[in-house]
Amino acid sequence: MARVILIAIIKHWHNRSDPASQSYRALRRQPVARFRTYAGGVICGVALWRYRFVFLRTGAYFGRKEHDIVLPSIRNRVRIYLYLSSVVMIALLLLLFCVVQVIILRRQAVTDADVLFDQIGQVLGDNEKELERATADFKESAIRDARAAAYLVDENPDLVNVHRPDDSMWELRYIARLLGVSEIRIFNDEGELIISTDSDVVDLTFDDERMSAFKPMQNDRTADMCEAFSPDALDDRSVVYAAAWSAEYIVQVGVKPDAVVAVTNRNDSSRIFSMLNVNPGAAIYAVGKDGSIVGTTEEGDVGKTADEVGLPLSRLAAGKESFSVSLHGEVSSYCVVHRLTNGYIVYLESNRTLYHDMPIYCLIMFIALAIADLMLILVVHWYIRRHLIDSIDRVNASLTAIADGNLESNVNITDSREFSELSRHINQMVESILGNTDKISYVLQKANLNVGVYEYNRLMKQVRLTAGIGKLFGVSEGRMQELARNTAVFRHFVDQIRTNMLPDVENIYIVSNENETRFVKIEEINWGGDVFGVVVDMTEAVRHRKQLEEERDIDLLTGLYNRRGAETRLTPLFADPAAMAHGAIVMLDADELKIVNDRFGHDDGDRYLRKIADVLGQFSLEHRLAARVGGDEFVLLLHSYDTEEELSVALRLLQKAQENTSVTLHNGDKIRLKFSYGYQHTAPGADYNALLSAADTIMYENKRQRKELWKKNNA
Repeated sequence: MARVILIAIIKHWHNRSDPASQSYRALRRQPVARFRTYAGGVICGVALWRYRFVFLRTGAYFGRKEHDIVLPSIRNRVRIYLYLSSVVMIALLLLLFCVVQVIILRRQAVTDADVLFDQIGQVLGDNEKELERATADFKESAIRDARAAAYLVDENPDLVNVHRPDDSMWELRYIARLLGVSEIRIFNDEGELIISTDSDVVDLTFDDERMSAFKPMQNDRTADMCEAFSPDALDDRSVVYAAAWSAEYIVQVGVKPDAVVAVTNRNDSSRIFSMLNVNPGAAIYAVGKDGSIVGTTEEGDVGKTADEVGLPLSRLAAGKESFSVSLHGEVSSYCVVHRLTNGYIVYLESNRTLYHDMPIYCLIMFIALAIADLMLILVVHWYIRRHLIDSIDRVNASLTAIADGNLESNVNITDSREFSELSRHINQMVESILGNTDKISYVLQKANLNVGVYEYNRLMKQVRLTAGIGKLFGVSEGRMQELARNTAVFRHFVDQIRTNMLPDVENIYIVSNENETRFVKIEEINWGGDVFGVVVDMTEAVRHRKQLEEERDIDLLTGLYNRRGAETRLTPLFADPAAMAHGAIVMLDADELKIVNDRFGHDDGDRYLRKIADVLGQFSLEHRLAARVGGDEFVLLLHSYDTEEELSVALRLLQKAQENTSVTLHNGDKIRLKFSYGYQHTAPGADYNALLSAADTIMYENKRQRKELWKKNNA
């Protein structure tokens, strides 16, 4: 990189001073070219300053010898790691401090919001109680006005003159003014309007929706009623009706609930919010269930929806008490929600206000951490340099000598207890390496283990061996020592053994010589060119496994194969039609076995089954495969017959045995051996399961026919 920059600078100044270069002077007069020239000069200057040490040391670098160029020292690496770890630690601690500060400030915002919510709740509670009192007083006053109007109607019967309704209306209006009510209506006992101070009201009855509340008065002349109403639904034009009975009529008055409206207006959210001491940069919103803003400390937002000002209604209703929002899409704020039965009260504080002092706190924390970290770096660096790096250099020098092959070299560093122990352990390790082979051989011999170990690497001329490994490889110890003198020859010898693997078994190989055959397991591990091998004698294990496989496939009672043994051997036979030649598969079932067991005992039942096995065993071993596949079921495969005639002769032996075979019981008595059988001839490509199924069907047919014949003869 430095050489490239130097060449660029040299070319730049060469072109500038070349009198034959007219294009350079022309470009100098162009503003764009002038800017490029200056920019190139600035870049070159920055590059010169950035790589000043490279230029200063270039001559010294090229004058150094190859062995003088070394990797960075531990001292430099420790310094770099200390600086990096310090930066990371300061960054993490500062980040943790910021996170904690954010949590604390947000909790403080929640606390401030809770205080405001409590104040709002107290004001609303007081106003609610006052509203209840005002509502009750208004209802009593309205009923009194209705009773007074009814009394005046009783005292002045001429007020109800259906023949002169206009005169009655004017008289009632006069009484309404005296009583201070907005309207007077007179209904007959059937709930029909007779006269009203409002000429626009005609044909009104108690069956109308609003008047239906007074319908019970038709049946109760002692009842006085006031219309039910909701204070929140009232305004300055609202009229509430109350009614009372006169002697003959129901007199209804309409009264304006001015006192109730006045108290209700005091519950207005904006009025309540104006009474609160809200921090600068904070705002309070009252939001209805439908998302409309019914009150706020922010002018101009009343009547808008929460979504319009940046308060998602879905998040207000989601159940989360606090979260961040962007008010009006511009001001990032922290939001605290208090949920009411009919809406939400939202406290908002802008992030600028909430985190106003946080940068100062972070700066102070950063300075404190930097000072503490710098002091720690200086102390750690001094200690590592004095008590660690110098000792490591001396240990490296001793280990280099050992690695070069000088196993008689000793490490002797006593600057500290740890390095003294390290020196002692290294010396012990070298001694242990020298004696490992003999120790392993001794242990294996004493433990009577047929295990051998070898070790070598690409740099070693000889292979380290344990005693007795030649026996495992089937060669004499003398021959083994000869092989071990050359690593390549030994490797070739092992590779030759590994070409003769035991079928279906991984890493077990067959080693044969004139006297015996052994089975050995060879495992090798390669650590970066160092090969460590273990040879284990598996002869007994392999033979035992083969014996177990044979015992696993034999039925203990009859000595025949069991179902698993039969299936294992049937598959390869049917896969080789040439070996099968002429054959037949026979399905055989013992008859009346249960009767024998019940009458003579299970021991004689076992004799019964063994006799069937004897019948199947009369066929020569090279032509039969006999198995007991169930409690009283047997399978016989007759195979490898040269002709159909020979096979037919063999099958007739079964028929003869079926007719003339008896079983001797434990008491000396003899009973006839009864069994049924069926068979199917084999064919190339045939499935033995299908043949067994067909033979089984024929066997049951044979059983049925023999039973019918027996019944017929006994009859």
